[in-house]
Amino acid sequence: MGPLEIFYLIAGIVLFIGAIVLVVMVLLQSNSSKGLSGTIVGGSETYFGKNKKKSIEKKLLIATIVVAITFCVLALVVFALTMNAETQQTLYNEWLEQIFGSNTNIQINGN
Repeated sequence: MGPLEIFYLIAGIVLFIGAIVLVVMVLLQSNSSKGLSGTIVGGSETYFGKNKKKSIEKKLLIATIVVAITFCVLALVVFALTMNAETQQTLYNEWLEQIFGSNTNIQINGN
């Protein structure tokens, strides 16, 4: 197993755990909307009272944002590396076809 395969394995595990954590964190968020009736009629809270958040809710919100950004960045990195590996394999196979004139498929890194 090469270093890239180990990275893919670790990244896959982290993405799986991150997805579960992100879903749980979003479900733990409190519902602050009043629905359609609160939008039409208007809330009885003032601007300052509405924007005050408990410290636990604020920390949960910040943690959710951090986990979501980390999850997205890691998913993009894994996607970019996967596309890069597939592109390299395709270019390598085309190069071999031009040199040897046959449909030779040799895998890079023993894959």
